Amino acid sequence: YLRYEQNRTQESRELCQELLPLLRVASTPENFSSVYTTLARLEIAAGRLCEAQRLLEDLHSAMKDGRHTRLIALCVYERVRATLLSDDTDLAWRIANEAGVHALASEGAWSRVATYEPAWERLGQTHAMLLLREGQTDACRTTLQTLIRSASHAGCIVRAVGLEALLASCEWRAGDRVQAFAALNRAHARTRSVGFVRSVFDEA
Repeated sequence: YLRYEQNRTQESRELCQELLPLLRVASTPENFSSVYTTLARLEIAAGRLCEAQRLLEDLHSAMKDGRHTRLIALCVYERVRATLLSDDTDLAWRIANEAGVHALASEGAWSRVATYEPAWERLGQTHAMLLLREGQTDACRTTLQTLIRSASHAGCIVRAVGLEALLASCEWRAGDRVQAFAALNRAHARTRSVGFVRSVFDEA
């Protein structure tokens, strides 16, 4: 994963492919999820969307025992992202709604700041991504601002950076370039001028 974040894609791919056969023999859920997610992102970057979706479907099936809500939420996000890149918006919404995204949104889950929880944040990011695809920039902005405040209050700087970058995309789509650059500047400031890792670009 570190090699992926540093944009050392070939090294990251080779390591993931080396680890893949070993995962079902001896692995923690976190490592299992990390390798599958990273390899899926690398497949997307290489234009192999079908292979990425297959990996993510396998991961989702393996995580459906319900014990790892954070990892399931991450997988849902990754599946929706890959599906949107394939321009299958209907399937993306179906994946999200099967994970409860629509129900949570209807209850106002991301309309107010809540105590930060990783699964809540990832599903909120998924919702924001879908809203942005449909051009609902006001609703997308509200959701992302809620998530950013919650992540910031919890000290989750890495997540706040990625969410600010997605907010920049939202503002740009809404036609407000000033706010788009303001969001990017805030995101960059949160990195203490170190700069963005690869996932920030992939998720924005």
